[in-house]
Amino acid sequence: MNSKLQYKANKLEFFNSKLESKSEKLEIVATKLEQENSYLKFQIEQFKRAIYGFKKESFITSENPEQLAIPFEIDQQEFITAIESVRTNHLRTRESS
Repeated sequence: MNSKLQYKANKLEFFNSKLESKSEKLEIVATKLEQENSYLKFQIEQFKRAIYGFKKESFITSENPEQLAIPFEIDQQEFITAIESVRTNHLRTRESS
C-alpha cells in the first residue's frame, strides 16, 4: 500500500514539474506578445498622427507645385565650377579688405 502511494506521489511530482515548465514557457510567450502588442499600438498611434494629426504633426503627401525642388543630383563639372567661383569671389573680397 505504501508503494502505491509513493508511486502516485512520484507521478504527481512528475506532472507538476511538467506543468511548471509549460507555465514558464507560456509566461515567456505572453511577455513577448505583450511587448509586440505595445509596439504595434505605438505604431498605430504614429500612423494616426501622421494621417489625422495637427498640421505640424501630419505628413503631407501632396507636393506644393509652387515650391522649388532641390536637385540632389548635380553634374560634377557644374559643382567644380561653382566651388571655384565661390573660392575666387572669397579670395577677391579677402584681398580688398
